Amino acid sequence: MAGKNLANSNTSDNSSVVGFPTLVITNGRPVVSSLTVAEHFGKQHKNVLQSIERLEVPIHFTELNFQPSEYLDKTGRKLPAYNITRDGFTLLVMGFTGKKAMQWKIRYIEAFNAMEQELLRVRNRPLENKTIKAISDCLIRDNSVHAFIEEACEVASWGRVSKTELFESY
Repeated sequence: MAGKNLANSNTSDNSSVVGFPTLVITNGRPVVSSLTVAEHFGKQHKNVLQSIERLEVPIHFTELNFQPSEYLDKTGRKLPAYNITRDGFTLLVMGFTGKKAMQWKIRYIEAFNAMEQELLRVRNRPLENKTIKAISDCLIRDNSVHAFIEEACEVASWGRVSKTELFESY
C-alpha cells in the first residue's frame, strides 16, 4: 500500500507547530517527513538533513528508517528530504538539543516508564483472551516493550483482537 509522499508540501518559515509531528502511512509503515521534523523542532531543514547524514549507524538501519524523498520548494525546485520511521525519528531526535527536543525526550522517558509500570502491573494478572496472553508471554519472555508494541499492532491488524479489547485488557 503506497502512501502519500510526506515531503511533497510547501512549508512556511513562520508556521508554528503545536503537539506532535504529523505521521502518515507509507508502504504500510508510519513515517514523518524531515520537513515536518525541522518545523516541529524549530530547525532549518538543511540542518536536519545534515544531522541525518552524519548519523553513524549501519547502512541497513539507514535504508530501513530514512527513506530518500523530494519536495518542491516555493520556487518549484525539487529538493531532497527524507521520510523517517519511528525508530529513525527516535534516533535522530535523541541527538537534538534545545527546549522542544528536551521536552520530547522527557515525554519519551515518561511514556516508556508508564508503559513499563503498566506491564509490570499486568504481568501477574490472569488473562482470558489467548491472543493477549500470547502477547503478554512474548513480552515477559523477551522483556521488550518494542516487541510488545510490534506484536500488539500486528495482532490487532489481523483482526484476532480489536485494539480496544487489547487496551482494555491492560
